[in-house]
Amino acid sequence: GSIQVSVPSDAKFNLELKGGSISSQLANFQGTTAKNLISGKVNGGGPTVQMQTSGGSIRIGNEN
Repeated sequence: GSIQVSVPSDAKFNLELKGGSISSQLANFQGTTAKNLISGKVNGGGPTVQMQTSGGSIRIGNEN
């Protein structure tokens, strides 16, 4: 299946995503971005958020 997540723009966390295809539109992200892998820190980092799919897509962005 696919995962879609919206987070507050001031949230601080480390991010580890793996999936068939990943789309990120996060403000203040620092790290590595590839088609199927994202690893890094948002707003300086904090607790680690991990998400993984076996073939589905992952979409993550800031709340409007």
